[in-house]
Amino acid sequence: MLMSTRLRSLLFSLFTAFLLASMLPQAAPSWAALPASYIPAFLQNRQAVSQAAPALPAHVATVTPTAVTALRPYRVGLQVGHYKNDELPQQLSRLLGSVGTSGGGRTEIDLNLDVTNRIALLLRAQGVLVDILPTTVPSGYSADAFVAIHADGNASSAPRGFKISTRWESEVAVQDGNLVQLLTDNYRAATSLPEDANVTRDMRGYYAYSPWRPNYRTSNYVPGAIVEMGYMTNASDRTVLFKSANKVAVGVANGIMAFLKQDYGSSVGVRSYGYGIEDTSINPSAPEPPAFKHSSAPKSSTGDWQALLMGNATINVYSDPGSGTVVARLPRGSFYHSSLRNGDYYRIDLPGGKQGWVSRNAVIIQMKTGQ
Repeated sequence: MLMSTRLRSLLFSLFTAFLLASMLPQAAPSWAALPASYIPAFLQNRQAVSQAAPALPAHVATVTPTAVTALRPYRVGLQVGHYKNDELPQQLSRLLGSVGTSGGGRTEIDLNLDVTNRIALLLRAQGVLVDILPTTVPSGYSADAFVAIHADGNASSAPRGFKISTRWESEVAVQDGNLVQLLTDNYRAATSLPEDANVTRDMRGYYAYSPWRPNYRTSNYVPGAIVEMGYMTNASDRTVLFKSANKVAVGVANGIMAFLKQDYGSSVGVRSYGYGIEDTSINPSAPEPPAFKHSSAPKSSTGDWQALLMGNATINVYSDPGSGTVVARLPRGSFYHSSLRNGDYYRIDLPGGKQGWVSRNAVIIQMKTGQ
């Protein structure tokens, strides 16, 4: 009798939980440290694995990958938030002193490092090649997925919950949206933590995957996400993060594996994302670009954008930017054309000639290749 998908998923979750329980203590292990070669050595002869690519808007150009005749293991980059912050290049000097939050007698760096090691153990047990990365990401870093591990903090002990997001604009908007969705679903299921809807500008504009940076970021063709595991300043969140760290690791690992299997699978075909796709916009010697200054006043701009809806299963569309009535509820994962942005909202074209407004945090803008 064929095993049901639900039963297979349950057995896999039990296996991963058993693996961690048998190999890692729940408390922060004293041996939790990165290997000496924590910055991965890039392979000399990179090749782009081929596989079917999801449909993009007609005006978006695609990268032509190099065909290969053999499969290879998945490759994933896990970044330990704030780790080795004292070893930054000049181009990242603005991050000096950014050591994260703390709570319950532990620093964020300690927690991030502990959980990242646990995630790596789970992924490697399933044959995934894992690079554990510090604050400084090698320029043009290439992998099948990149996930930054962080924790939240607040002056008040009240805020709690996890949040997961990705960059504002992307060459691989479809894959970014899928990675965020699958990480979110699996993390919620594993930890039972509530979801914090207050995704910040710093998360969306995270330096390690922002396409506006010329260096010390991932390739624009690597699907990426940032995970804020929960609030170290909240007692309920700390109970999960500190005493059930295995569940936290299982949630992230399951999300990554679900993404790899869904968006890469095991068949050879044609695709234009993931490990080995050259990003020609990388310039390792370029100076640091000026820091973006946020303005409190609404900023309007016009353009020709293809906006992919992401996040909640259903996205609210409003009659006005930031207010008004809900004029439509659209499923995530679809592209809609936009020609106007007002503050934190995009106006999108709806069926029947109508228009409405969606929050920027519910949207990934698909970049035009070479943009």
